Amino acid sequence: MRGLPSGHAQVAIAMWFWLAYEMKRRWAWVAAVFIAAGVCFSRLYLGVHDVEDVLAGIALGLLSLAVFAALVHENVVARWRRLPAWIDFAVILVTIPLLWIIWPQGEDPTGIASVLFLLFGWFAGAALDRKAAPQAPVLPAWWLRIVMAVGGIVGLFILRAGLMSGGITIGLPEAITGYAAVTIMGLYATWIAPAIFRTLGLMKQP
Repeated sequence: MRGLPSGHAQVAIAMWFWLAYEMKRRWAWVAAVFIAAGVCFSRLYLGVHDVEDVLAGIALGLLSLAVFAALVHENVVARWRRLPAWIDFAVILVTIPLLWIIWPQGEDPTGIASVLFLLFGWFAGAALDRKAAPQAPVLPAWWLRIVMAVGGIVGLFILRAGLMSGGITIGLPEAITGYAAVTIMGLYATWIAPAIFRTLGLMKQP
């Protein structure tokens, strides 16, 4: 029996509800509830978590989504983009103790370090993106946002496959190359992918 909270329930709620939030379609919310519920019930059916473990995972997933929704509000984003880049990295320092608190018990602790390196790449990419495009982009049509989301996810999987297959192996320990890989993936999500979309004319500046 694993500990509290259920990491699968936590991630399922945060990921699928986030996708539904971005798509803003009723069918997306229905699909998200269906998939997340399946994941949560599977943890009970398989006997790897108790009810309280799953409920705690659901609560943390919803809390994560609520914080995300507040942070990506257009007014907050506009103010955040005007802040100095070093603030992005200060957020990582604040995140470290929080991750230690909410990281599911029984899970591989090296995952915490991987998340931190991912955040480092994420915030570094966000800082570089703000420098390249100081003004917030004009959101395109909903279907074009779906195209970018799908294209970005496909690109991320291709990048991950290339990195994990030895694309950055230069004789360093496996753990070091793994951390480098997730850092690059963070850079891709917030800097490389947006730059590609702007080059293709999918994201227009005001």
